[in-house]
Amino acid sequence: MLRLRCSVILLGALLAAPSVGAAGGTYEYVGAFDGALWTSGALATMGVGDSLSIVGTFVPSSGEWVAVPWDTASYDYTFWIHGWAAEVVTEDSTRRSIVLAGPGRIDLYRESVPAEFGYGVYPPNATCPASFADGELVLRTEATSGLVSLHLASGIFTLSLGDATYVAGLYLPEVLTECGVCAADLDFTGAISQPAPAGFDAPVSGHLFNTSGVGVEPESWGRTKASYR
Repeated sequence: MLRLRCSVILLGALLAAPSVGAAGGTYEYVGAFDGALWTSGALATMGVGDSLSIVGTFVPSSGEWVAVPWDTASYDYTFWIHGWAAEVVTEDSTRRSIVLAGPGRIDLYRESVPAEFGYGVYPPNATCPASFADGELVLRTEATSGLVSLHLASGIFTLSLGDATYVAGLYLPEVLTECGVCAADLDFTGAISQPAPAGFDAPVSGHLFNTSGVGVEPESWGRTKASYR
């Protein structure tokens, strides 16, 4: 069983990317992602139509979403992010920006401990993504747009998937009961210079936030996409 860790110091001024947030509201922290990313080409040369996927483990926060029955004593949680393709790619002297188009899915699964999963090499392969997605689906979110911002000199990148809607899963009734109409924002960081299994672009770490009980700005990703055309 391979567990990947990626600790990256973000240079905010170099990687400043538009963020999707809530109007007049606050974020709830839901949990942390740890995994590996791959594309159908390579992140540094990703072109229009190339796909992007991530798999890994998810650790829910114990302090938020108290009505959602996270049970880390009985279950390991894994995730699979898929359905994303590059729609717009731009580059200047310091940064490569990739607007992703969906509909993309962010799937969270649970499996009785100890869960068995493996990254393997050159995904898709016999264990990836299958071993990360063979448990019980607990939450699925769907979104239509995302953004990758890659700093050319350092290889450090950010990935943002915003305004994702909860649509399915075992925990969906509790989510809807606790927050009503809510959206999810996902933010990842990584570096293509960090070691990863063959065929993967980079290890990544990330966080899941929930925007509940607030007015989410519906046009924010549309404005983001337009700014990179």
